[in-house]
Amino acid sequence: MKRLIHSVMIAALLTFAVGVSAAEDQPPVVVTALISTAGPYGESWVLTMTPEGRASLRVFYLGNPNGSVMAHFDLGDKAIEAIRKAVTSERFFEIPPKLAPKSAAFHKPALQLDVRVGSTHHNVNLYDPVQLENDPAVERFRRVWNAVFAAIPLKPMW
Repeated sequence: MKRLIHSVMIAALLTFAVGVSAAEDQPPVVVTALISTAGPYGESWVLTMTPEGRASLRVFYLGNPNGSVMAHFDLGDKAIEAIRKAVTSERFFEIPPKLAPKSAAFHKPALQLDVRVGSTHHNVNLYDPVQLENDPAVERFRRVWNAVFAAIPLKPMW
């Protein structure tokens, strides 16, 4: 009887270990997304996401009235996988770290995406995305940005 119990326990542990290792095959994803919509006259958004999918969002309204809003979300595995997929398919780690027009007006939207997948890390700053809307690197950036905000009910506008 002891042998049977031990066999069942070992089988259960092996099954559990396989399940854990399969989930751990994917490297963790950590994201910080920032946007300033109009310099000191607009809104500032800060979104951070942990490897576990916990997202924290803080929005600062700098106009009149001014104030801030804070929210927390638990993103599911599907949302995390969608971000990972967008980072890979859009080759985010190959996007130049700075995307900006040659001549830039003041107080245009400024976006930043800081992404870590496993040990690979990349930070991209984008200034005035409307002026650069036909740039392929900006299109790739925006697809990753949209994947990050897809599961968040509040989204910045610019």
